Amino acid sequence: MKHFLIFRFCGQDIKNLLNENERTLLGGYGEIYEGRILVPDERIEVLKLFFKEQTNKNNFIRTENFISSAWYEFHYTKSELDSVKILRIIPTRTIMICGEECGTEYDYSGCCPECNSGRKLISHLNIHKSRLPKSADWIRTYAGETIVTEKLVNCFVDYNLAGMNYIQMNTIGYFYPIIKEKLEISSDTEINVHPLYPELRDGYISPDGTSLRCKKCGAFCGDVLAEASVVNSNSIEKNDLFISRQVFGVSRGYLYYEPLYFCSQKFRRMVETEKLKGFKFEVAHIVEQ
Repeated sequence: MKHFLIFRFCGQDIKNLLNENERTLLGGYGEIYEGRILVPDERIEVLKLFFKEQTNKNNFIRTENFISSAWYEFHYTKSELDSVKILRIIPTRTIMICGEECGTEYDYSGCCPECNSGRKLISHLNIHKSRLPKSADWIRTYAGETIVTEKLVNCFVDYNLAGMNYIQMNTIGYFYPIIKEKLEISSDTEINVHPLYPELRDGYISPDGTSLRCKKCGAFCGDVLAEASVVNSNSIEKNDLFISRQVFGVSRGYLYYEPLYFCSQKFRRMVETEKLKGFKFEVAHIVEQ
């Protein structure tokens, strides 16, 4: 397994930290680059200093040296993916539009009074067809909604997989998946807000000001930064798709909490055989209670 830190940046000082094969010019105003460093690496501590300085100054406007986002990626060999019972699904196609911008209705009346998680969909999930990529079968909106294609649904049925129901969207050929089997995220899963600034809490800290988890409902005001671990459950043997019992993220504007998605090896084999697109797989660990 190879563990990478991926980050978007501009600035000559950060650029000089990287070898030519560790950065890719993305274009745009200010020469935006994507950097890729194999973890562990001493240079990550330097990047943390850059990010901490811009954050402490409340400076999220592009400056001479600016890091806009960062995340971890894990690359596996086939044998490493084959060796585990369940895998985490990582969406690779996120569209910059969400249901509420297209007329989708949610009921927020029963949401947690502390963190605002727990909304319920009360209409069809609507997304303009022109905004749905034709080259993906698993699509995520930037607000955390998941959409699957008719091709994926048909394959799921043909392969006799279990764990997913689905609701037709107003857009023909696309469905909203309903996954009822929930897995508990283990306490040893690394959860934080940003890989370059673990102390960052503003806007994410739980209402009581002490942790990243809402004490009232259990939602996490952060993201999973490492391989996820789930508590063992009888449902793992009987189903092929799961979501986490806990949700992750933040309620801000249209941004909203979302669960993690997990799948069986049977689901992965279906994806690879049918060449379905829009996601990749990450190793997940099963631990005892």
